[in-house]
Amino acid sequence: MTNEFVSDPTHMPADPAQPVTEPWSWTRAMLAADFERNTYPFERITLLCVRLRRAWHNQPGVKAWAIRKALYVFKVVWLDGFVGAEIPAEVHIGPGLAVPHSLRGTMINASTRIGARARIFHQVTIGARDENGAPTLGDDVVIGAGAKVLGPITIADGTRIGANAVVVKDTVAHGTYVCGAAELVEPRTVPDLRSIQVAQYQGSWAAAPNVAVDGAGAATNPAPQPVPATSAAVRAVKG
Repeated sequence: MTNEFVSDPTHMPADPAQPVTEPWSWTRAMLAADFERNTYPFERITLLCVRLRRAWHNQPGVKAWAIRKALYVFKVVWLDGFVGAEIPAEVHIGPGLAVPHSLRGTMINASTRIGARARIFHQVTIGARDENGAPTLGDDVVIGAGAKVLGPITIADGTRIGANAVVVKDTVAHGTYVCGAAELVEPRTVPDLRSIQVAQYQGSWAAAPNVAVDGAGAATNPAPQPVPATSAAVRAVKG
């Protein structure tokens, strides 16, 4: 099966509720394009689950119903349980999807449209904002780990979104979007614990009186037991 097959729009219905024409052929063609960009077994299992569920979504007949029930178990065990991702069956995803880390922790809204050759890392959220619709992603889009793409926006072809970035507006083609660099909010003073310990012992023993002994060698005025330094002394050292 050639890649021209999966590029044919007749095999990728525009309406998410519309079933694909040939489920098995469509699945084989999509996976052939996907597997070229995903070599690890866990990634391929995730793609197998995603593609099969889309292929049999809303297919008529008893056979299709039985297959959907089996795929539901596959989804619960793999996507929900092992991977921890939420990928509805009706999501429109083009061929050549790359999923480093197997889409772990990724959430995608059901009305999202994703173009060809997308690369989506883990912990990504692609969803609606204020119930106004989900994003539309063009071809060759890269979304870094932890990024959030929200609202009825258009992510243009070739856009690269950095890790943990939050995108809520349309992007320009082949643009790169990153979150702000970390900044120092407030410096923190770390106390010198060694100085505090020394002050505790010095405050206990420095003022100890001389010990007098009688003829038998017994102490007639024994030295007092060491007393821990007061909180005021500790605060003085810290300050």
